[in-house]
Amino acid sequence: MYRDNQINCIHLAIDMAEKKRILFIGLACVDISFLIDSYPIEDSDHCSNFCRWSVGGNAANSSQVFSHLLKWIENRENRNLQNHYQVEFIGSLGDDVAARWMEEVFTAKRITSRAIHNSGQTTATTTVLNSPINGTRTFIFYCNHLPEPNLEDLQRCDILNAHWIHFEGRYVNMESILETIRYIRSKDTERKITISFELEQPDKRLEAIFEEDIDYLFIGKQFAPHFGWNNIDEMLHRAADKIIGNCWLVCIWGLLGSKVAKVSKRKIIDKVHFAPAYLQSKVLDTCGAGDTFLAATIFDIIVNKSHPGKAINFGSRVAGAKVAIHGFKQLDEWDSIS
Repeated sequence: MYRDNQINCIHLAIDMAEKKRILFIGLACVDISFLIDSYPIEDSDHCSNFCRWSVGGNAANSSQVFSHLLKWIENRENRNLQNHYQVEFIGSLGDDVAARWMEEVFTAKRITSRAIHNSGQTTATTTVLNSPINGTRTFIFYCNHLPEPNLEDLQRCDILNAHWIHFEGRYVNMESILETIRYIRSKDTERKITISFELEQPDKRLEAIFEEDIDYLFIGKQFAPHFGWNNIDEMLHRAADKIIGNCWLVCIWGLLGSKVAKVSKRKIIDKVHFAPAYLQSKVLDTCGAGDTFLAATIFDIIVNKSHPGKAINFGSRVAGAKVAIHGFKQLDEWDSIS
């Protein structure tokens, strides 16, 4: 759909009411990843050991992971889940060859793209310099030039008939995200829609989410320095102090694992659950590991009906498998990756 025309969100011919729609709203970009031995010196030539194009961006990554996990469980249990779950991506793309290629990738992975195509604009792009030897990743972003989806755009995508809506926390679009969350809560009086949100970008504008009525809040290690939180326990308890409503708080601290607890009115009211990180003997690609954890955790809650305390362990296991492969494709058989 094009922003400079009236946006028409094409509804699928099937009866969507029979499916659980899982929406991931946020960034999609072309990731151009280079595998290098060390970070290059400025103004020099540097050879790469490997180069790969892929669909990236937190929300796009999470939608891919969720779709691959659906295929994994289909293969494992020999059943078709396409009539039960619909994975959807909503975000902003350009109007170019890269955008059309990304749409093809979404289609191939059974993801319904409801992306907004901006006429005459270039699709967001990220260059990733990945050095496994040094354990570093360097990102160069060209991602904030496109208009973000607003409430009107999302209304056309029938968000009130979703089962789960996940918002990637992006400071460039925070006002629209808050407006959308409040709109959903005002219309969904029976609370049939689960809302989750991720805090990763260390930006003050994202703090408003602590006062919103959401069901799950994921906070990544990258956000911790913004408040001076030095470890996962400090992040868990200090973040809980800021939550005025009721939600599950999930804190992720990389190789030191993750924790989840139920929070109500600034207090942790249930047991704190911990999941260790599952380390691989060989690390190939850590890009998207956090998105994998998030999507796998949500997947386990929705599809396997797991308690959040158990779901973060599943998320950690899948994320551990992901770092041993390039991209996400092999997550169709993640439990055989070693």
